[in-house]
Amino acid sequence: KGETPVTLESDGVSFKLPAGNVTVTVTFKYVPVKYKVNNTSGTFVNIRKTADSASEDLGDIPNGTVIESMEGSTSSWIKVTYNDGSKDIVGWVGTGNLDLVS
Repeated sequence: KGETPVTLESDGVSFKLPAGNVTVTVTFKYVPVKYKVNNTSGTFVNIRKTADSASEDLGDIPNGTVIESMEGSTSSWIKVTYNDGSKDIVGWVGTGNLDLVS
C-alpha cells in the first residue's frame, strides 16, 4: 500500500530490479533436458519446421540418438536442436517417440 510500483527490465534471461541506490540483476540459467529417440514403429523420427505432423520435414533423427531441448514444448511436441553431422537443425519432434534421459 502506498508504495511506488517497480518496473522490471528483462531480456528474457535476466531481470534488473532497482533496489534503492543499486540495481540487482537476477539471471536465470536454463538447464537442457535430454531425450533419447525411441521410435518403436521405425528407425528414426522426423524433425519438423513447426509443431505439426503436416509441417515441412527438416530431417531424420535415428533411434538411439540423444537430443537436448533448451526451450519449451507443447503437450505433444518439443523444440530441439539436432546436428546431422554437417549442420544444426532447429525444429520440432513429437514427444511420443522420445524417452526422457535422467
